[in-house]
Amino acid sequence: MSAVDKAAYLLEAIRRLNDEWMLRPGHHHLSPASAVVTGFHGGEWIVSVPARCRIEVHFEFLPEQADAAGWGSCVEREVEE
Repeated sequence: MSAVDKAAYLLEAIRRLNDEWMLRPGHHHLSPASAVVTGFHGGEWIVSVPARCRIEVHFEFLPEQADAAGWGSCVEREVEE
């Protein structure tokens, strides 16, 4: 299985996370939290099976999801889980 094939599992997990975040109570002025894939890079050569893949993701989260210092460590832990 190529790295791009394996990356499909991660993309599906990101989609499920976005679905879950959409169901959570939101902020009255802000859009729901979301994970936006901003880049996808895989493969080294057109005729080779990709050995690695890089997915770039921008995580937008609500103030309610921030840690005590206002940072996204809580969101980071949730994404890693």
